[in-house]
Amino acid sequence: MKDKKRKVPAFVDKIKKPLLVVQGANDARVKQDQSDRIVEALKKRKVPVHYMVIAGEGHGFSKEENRLKAYKVTDQFLDRYLFGDTSVEVVTK
Repeated sequence: MKDKKRKVPAFVDKIKKPLLVVQGANDARVKQDQSDRIVEALKKRKVPVHYMVIAGEGHGFSKEENRLKAYKVTDQFLDRYLFGDTSVEVVTK
């Protein structure tokens, strides 16, 4: 079994722009702890990062309700950071 306390990938230091991470809680390909570590490392460096974990989903989102949540948060993120609308709040809850 691999060590659960693996290091953050080296590339994370190169991330300078805002990042949105949408993670399925049951993802077998990208484990949630990997996303947790990247998000934490970015927060420590004060890089804007928004993190949504969707319960009951894997690597792809099978439930329409969850796909819509992911689309909505993506739309908010793009409005704020790509189009510069600072009045938009990126809601990941």
